[in-house]
Amino acid sequence: LKYMQESIIHEVAKEPEVERTTPILMAAVFDPNKGESGGISGYFGVEPKSFAELKPSLKFRQGGWFTDVNAYEAVMGYEAAELEQREVGDKILMPEKNVEFKVVGILNRTGTQDDGTIFVPLKTLQKIFSRPDELTTIGIKLKKGADSARLEEKLYKLPDVQVVSLTQVKDTIMKLISTAKVMVLSIAIIAILIAMV
Repeated sequence: LKYMQESIIHEVAKEPEVERTTPILMAAVFDPNKGESGGISGYFGVEPKSFAELKPSLKFRQGGWFTDVNAYEAVMGYEAAELEQREVGDKILMPEKNVEFKVVGILNRTGTQDDGTIFVPLKTLQKIFSRPDELTTIGIKLKKGADSARLEEKLYKLPDVQVVSLTQVKDTIMKLISTAKVMVLSIAIIAILIAMV
């Protein structure tokens, strides 16, 4: 992961095309309890108010957001909670760091990466990973009719910033799906040929 100074978010928020922003710190932790050979747990440090405003589709199955910006509390995505069999009030341990969080909320299924993510207060995650005043991501919502290409050009001038639009993400996913379709079709043709032989 690459990091940027939290102060950059104020520069981004000043741009006339920007309606809302939210700061995010991402962290990945190896979890030996996931599967036979272990796996990765994804943690997002967020500010609940600005994050919820940027993602109004997020709804809670149980509980709600953190009680305090420095709390050791967690909101679990639907699949993360299902996998670990957690309910509101349970405790979860962050492997490697030996830090315990109290589960205060579980989100409804969204069909996005949020389902497998564990959300904790931004300040808490910055403290745990010794990344004070640093972020990995800034979520941005543009104003209606804003020129996104112009904004991207301006953002690239900021230090340590890489711009990824939802359109780029969608294009990448569609390319992966197309590649998978070609592979499945190729395997089907090979299987038919073998069956004919």
